[in-house]
Amino acid sequence: MTKNNSPKTKSNQPDVRMRTLVYRRAIWQNTKTTLEDKIFACFDILKTTEERTFDHNDGQIQCLSAVKDPKDGGFFLHLSFCRPDKPTSVIPKPSASIQQSPIPYDPPKGKDFMDGDLTTYINKNNVVICPSSVNEGLLNTYLHYVFAECNQDDWVIDLKLSKIANISKIKLLKKEGVKRIHLGASLFKETAEELDEDEQLKVANSFWASLTEPVLEKIRALLTKEKGIDYNELQKESAINIKLLISYNARKKANTVSQQTIEELAKSVVDENDDGFIIETTTGKKVKQNEIVVSEPFSISASGNSVDVKEAWAALKRYYLSLKKGGILSK
Repeated sequence: MTKNNSPKTKSNQPDVRMRTLVYRRAIWQNTKTTLEDKIFACFDILKTTEERTFDHNDGQIQCLSAVKDPKDGGFFLHLSFCRPDKPTSVIPKPSASIQQSPIPYDPPKGKDFMDGDLTTYINKNNVVICPSSVNEGLLNTYLHYVFAECNQDDWVIDLKLSKIANISKIKLLKKEGVKRIHLGASLFKETAEELDEDEQLKVANSFWASLTEPVLEKIRALLTKEKGIDYNELQKESAINIKLLISYNARKKANTVSQQTIEELAKSVVDENDDGFIIETTTGKKVKQNEIVVSEPFSISASGNSVDVKEAWAALKRYYLSLKKGGILSK
């Protein structure tokens, strides 16, 4: 069979990206001022993009634009994360060469390559976020930098962007009960069986180390109260499972946890950012972590390696209005 070397024609389909828009609610001790008002006051001080840029880890978070919504109030923000002056890699086009290598490519003068970005719409204490190649937590981090710069120490300490539960999914879990929680260990069984005991333990430890501290502490505290559950042994055994399961079985008491414990663990998983968590009901229905909180996928036109900012803002506003119409904002 001969290879078809004819040039590929570009599709007439528009270049779009699927993005999951998530809803969060700003919560803090001082309820007299909204997050929207506080951001407006701070950005009245931090007027330029230079003033709105903060060092973070090995890079920078920059607020590229901040626009007030003239119709319904609220703020549109566009945040970016980059590593200043760092090159990217380009590759040669396919050719007759047997091998080719990536080539470092420096950013143009006065520019930086964007690692990822985030658009958001903030109305009062309601926050809708559209992340692209960054974690949604970038917004919370950035707001803390802004408030610290503007000497709003109470907001730095207290502000939390809280997840709001998807009521229909929570009702399902309450109705059917929780049987298992898949914590998402990613070692295949056939691979694990090739490892000796010490190697298996190292893999298990690396998995447990990947869990965030709140969930890890919840698991440790709850399981240590359970009779017949050895927490250290559970850590070790997780290495040879396709997935780590914490399960409840009413007929088998020795190696399972109580119904109360499994449901408490399920509640802690709801607050976790890792989409690898899956809660399984007693009838076998599976609910992914990102389905438990209020979120929705949207199709947005692409722009470079991200999405069109104005179109993303429009999608954020539409999603906000749909949540408002559905009564979610008042719950």
